[in-house]
Amino acid sequence: MGKAHDGLMKMRCFFGMLIALGLISSPGWADAPFGLDNVRAIAQKLAQSPYQDTTPPIPPQIDHLDYDAMRDIRWKDEFTLWKKQGLPFQAQFSQRSGYLRDRFLIYTVGPDGVQPFKYSSDYFNFGRTKLTASLPADTGYGSFRIHYAINNPSYLDEVIVFAGPSYFRSLAKNQVYGLSCRGLAIDSGIVGVTEEFPLFTTFWLVQPKPHDTQFTLYALLDSPSVAGAYEFKLRPGVETQADVTASLYFRKTVGHLGIAPLTSMFWFGENSANHFGDFRPEVHDSDGMLIANGKGEWLWRPLDNFSDVHFNSFTDENPKGFGLMQRDRNFDHYQDLEVNYQLRPSCWVEPLGQWGKGSVDLVELPSHDETTDNIVLYWQPQPAPVAGTKMDVSYRLHWFMDNPALPPLARVVATRINHATQLFPAPRFVIDFVTPGIDKLTDKELPHANVSATSSVPITDVQVIRNPYDHSLRVSFTVPDKDKVTELRCQLQNPDGSPFSEVWTDTWYP
Repeated sequence: MGKAHDGLMKMRCFFGMLIALGLISSPGWADAPFGLDNVRAIAQKLAQSPYQDTTPPIPPQIDHLDYDAMRDIRWKDEFTLWKKQGLPFQAQFSQRSGYLRDRFLIYTVGPDGVQPFKYSSDYFNFGRTKLTASLPADTGYGSFRIHYAINNPSYLDEVIVFAGPSYFRSLAKNQVYGLSCRGLAIDSGIVGVTEEFPLFTTFWLVQPKPHDTQFTLYALLDSPSVAGAYEFKLRPGVETQADVTASLYFRKTVGHLGIAPLTSMFWFGENSANHFGDFRPEVHDSDGMLIANGKGEWLWRPLDNFSDVHFNSFTDENPKGFGLMQRDRNFDHYQDLEVNYQLRPSCWVEPLGQWGKGSVDLVELPSHDETTDNIVLYWQPQPAPVAGTKMDVSYRLHWFMDNPALPPLARVVATRINHATQLFPAPRFVIDFVTPGIDKLTDKELPHANVSATSSVPITDVQVIRNPYDHSLRVSFTVPDKDKVTELRCQLQNPDGSPFSEVWTDTWYP
């Protein structure tokens, strides 16, 4: 009873500080345990005033470090949050520096109430960067990561990392980091418009119990156009999941909003004409986009790296899910012993509740190397949110190696293009589909390919052939009019016309 009373008093002090700062208007909910409603109150109050960037400058002695010097700054293990208590989830932090310019404020929520986890440069070993004095107390953290025993019960692996502005990455068992998620995207991929990057400014990390398998944290998001309150419930495992609940309060009308954005890298693959002189067969964190739309269709689109920005919008109502997949798990297809592209996560966004009308938007930006994230995927709600309104959204993120239910049909594993040559003047598409039991299909059970194109472009020489070497079905077809931009669709169908596979979709660009 005494500890609970002390914790409640400390929590009231915390909320009193927020009231003094003008971040909340009423302490009426301060007697309840800290939760998402508290963060909502702060975000709603923030949105009633113009945006202010209160980030202090980075101290000059760490402002212009190169990448290697930044990596040489290490967190001291003895200061790891919740290590002394031996709790199943523990947290470590990164030094804010030239590469991590945004500052995170960190609070913990536990038996002692809400407590600031104050920054100190004494928590870090700065390696080759020698400090003559401690850094200012307002320098702050540039990122943090949560650890949990996902592969070995005696070792706590990184399972999620937040590194600004609103970016975070997670992984499942036996994986390495790959694509990123974001809290929100504004004007992403719109040519001629400067993208706005909302920032997670403050986090509340809920202290886990000794046998917890789920970790909860809250985040405050802020930007010139919107303030937001987020709740994350993370469950690491063979498939790692995170339930995300967000409330967004708009200062301005946002013409192009991206909900649950995913960001990844595609440099080249088997469908790419340009390999940039690299020895590796493929280099990408994700090889395709998958959508389960409200009509019950499963759409697959291979990613590519073009010489200019490509923007594709898939109109929908109440989508069942969308994501960026890394389907190719064959090391031979990458030949990279260092970065292990075959172990990068796929990520699937599962809407919780009805999302209404909108579109899944895919942005493919040009890239000349593998260091740039050039792929963005998100949900754009319609109508666009206007200033003074609120939007609530919930979804579940899934990170995994493979999920046979996505889709529960035959799936595309490779797309190849035979470009026009003197010997073969029309481009030919070659698509490989796999599903369990293909080798057992009789000739009568063999599906046929339904291929179509826009712009009245004819499709010729459609073939479906068994591939005994990798136990797949190979579909190939020719596009005789190679000079027209053409949207293509291909689906394997059973003899009765029902879907045998997902719908492959791509665009032919002359």
